[in-house]
Amino acid sequence: MSDKIVFLFVYISFLIVFIGVGLNFLENLNQYGDYLIDVGFKLFQFWGAYLMFKNGTTKDTLYWKIIRVLLVILVFGIAFKIMHWSFAGIMLMISLLGISFTYLVRFVTKNDFSVLSILKFLWLFSTGIITFLALTKITERSYYAIPFVLFWVLFIFYLSKRVKKEEISK
Repeated sequence: MSDKIVFLFVYISFLIVFIGVGLNFLENLNQYGDYLIDVGFKLFQFWGAYLMFKNGTTKDTLYWKIIRVLLVILVFGIAFKIMHWSFAGIMLMISLLGISFTYLVRFVTKNDFSVLSILKFLWLFSTGIITFLALTKITERSYYAIPFVLFWVLFIFYLSKRVKKEEISK
């Protein structure tokens, strides 16, 4: 999938968020507004993460193969959780902690400690750990704001680097 299509999806996600914000101003429709804001932000994070990992250097390593296996376990864990089947929690814990610590090892062993790499690591690690802690009810869901803010900073920094790179190549 080309980056232009992914950017289109990112812009559509922003549009969904802005429609949700608009609906929040209407008394009768504010519950739909909250839902659209939540969905829009989740879509934004998904497509933004896709864009960053698609253009990243992790995909060419052994760590990416391990992370892909853990992502499959995560998808199955989510499906098991939805169906209220046994072992859903174990699959979710193994996959979230596994992804976080695999990326930690990858981050420590690579020689690139640029701001973008540090932000990507902090976002991915905090998302995995905070989601794990929220699923096990050790912390509240309000801590999701930490990876969310990190993701915004990361995505804005990624876009600014990308724009500079395109200006240089012209």
